[in-house]
Amino acid sequence: MPTSKRKPTARDIFMVRVPQSINISQDGEWIIFAVRDTDVKKNAYTHSIYRVPTGGGRLQPLTRGKANDCSPRWR
Repeated sequence: MPTSKRKPTARDIFMVRVPQSINISQDGEWIIFAVRDTDVKKNAYTHSIYRVPTGGGRLQPLTRGKANDCSPRWR
């Protein structure tokens, strides 16, 4: 597998997606969390909520868009 010899730039840092507010469901079957993305053009962050089975599997988006959904909790 070839590796890139390019040095990271400041713009690369903005492309990093940061998981936050990670919570496991009461039954232990799901993990829910927010992901922070950077909108460089607007100089702002957006947050979306995702879930994934604790045993592994496909990431499932629960919210997306312009909202700042950043503190998911199980009830």
